[in-house]
Amino acid sequence: MTGKWHLDEEPTNFGFQRYFGHLSGATNYFKGDNTFRLNGKKWEVPEKGFYTTTANVDYGLKFIAEAREENKPWFLYIAFNAPHAPLQPLKEDYQKYQERYHSGWDKMNSSRFAKQKKVGLLPADLKPSPRPDHIPAWDSLTAELKDWEARRMAALAGMIDRVDQETGRIIADLEAAGELDNTLIVFVSDNGACPYDRISKNPNAEPYLATTSWSDSTGWAWARNTPFQFYKQNQFEGGISTPAIFHWPSGLKTKPGTVTDTPAHLVDLLPTIAEITGATIPEEFPGREPTPLAGVSITPVFAGQEMKSRPPIHLLFHTDRGLRDGDWKLVSFKSLTWELYNIADDRTELNNLAAKEPKRLAAMITEWNKITKETMGINPKPVATESNSKTNREWSDYSGKNGIKTTRRSPKKKE
Repeated sequence: MTGKWHLDEEPTNFGFQRYFGHLSGATNYFKGDNTFRLNGKKWEVPEKGFYTTTANVDYGLKFIAEAREENKPWFLYIAFNAPHAPLQPLKEDYQKYQERYHSGWDKMNSSRFAKQKKVGLLPADLKPSPRPDHIPAWDSLTAELKDWEARRMAALAGMIDRVDQETGRIIADLEAAGELDNTLIVFVSDNGACPYDRISKNPNAEPYLATTSWSDSTGWAWARNTPFQFYKQNQFEGGISTPAIFHWPSGLKTKPGTVTDTPAHLVDLLPTIAEITGATIPEEFPGREPTPLAGVSITPVFAGQEMKSRPPIHLLFHTDRGLRDGDWKLVSFKSLTWELYNIADDRTELNNLAAKEPKRLAAMITEWNKITKETMGINPKPVATESNSKTNREWSDYSGKNGIKTTRRSPKKKE
């Protein structure tokens, strides 16, 4: 494994034979931090010539080369920190996008939505979620704010471009070794776009300096989540509906470029890989108490077939809740009133059916609480019974009071 861990202990305590990366939730891309490890031992970040995204693949390729010498199948997990804040692209990657985003998030949202329909990612009759009230129209911003926001999005785009380039190095290596066709590649994002506008250091400096540290932007998070609403940590589609790309020429029976909207979850990867490789998932393990698998194998999708059934997908982050059961989605924003949507008919969650489907709503609430108690051992507090406005003190404040810093809103009450 290479990349971000941010869990208890280290990957080498959980079955990985080789590991390079950082144990922190985020890191300076140029200077790193004191949590970098190599195979369980502390690793000192070089003072010059270091960039975290590139280093992840440098060591990934090194580990693959070592694994090949054993002449056995291998598994590599790369957890890129990018594009997590701080927004710190390489100079050449940032400069590609410096002029790209001056048209603003309204036009970007519209153009992306049109392209998504054109290439078949979305139904032709789907309606996009509108720009929310907490994000102003791009044309209403001051020239100073527009310039700042365009630079922030360019920085983030440069970081994503680098992830593409580094992923390309892995693919080129597999191709050169004659292994590309028979290697299952899974590329996923862990959540929707991040809206949390925390502290940005040196907003007037260049983002490719190690002393510069920019934060995320709520306005661009909305555009990046096109056509969905809300963000990372929220359980609406904007927070949990992320892309999954599978590449496996010798194993997939579907045509290249096939798009499927079959709902799946990261918990499905373990049973899927176990089935493909013929591996046995142990019910007992030294020093561990394995819990029953939450996921199911999605290999029928690889064969171009429909999934017959699956357990409901349970969602919980802090006080944001959700449950996906077939075509139906139960969701609560920070423990506010439960909402209910038919995702098959309303993928962008614009038509709350909670009042029209009281029996279904009650049944799904009961199921959500049952799963939460059985799998997590907690009895969550009930959600609010009255609807309130959906806000977050860490969303960008575009009022102009904070200049170009767009720092977080002042909290009205303890959350």
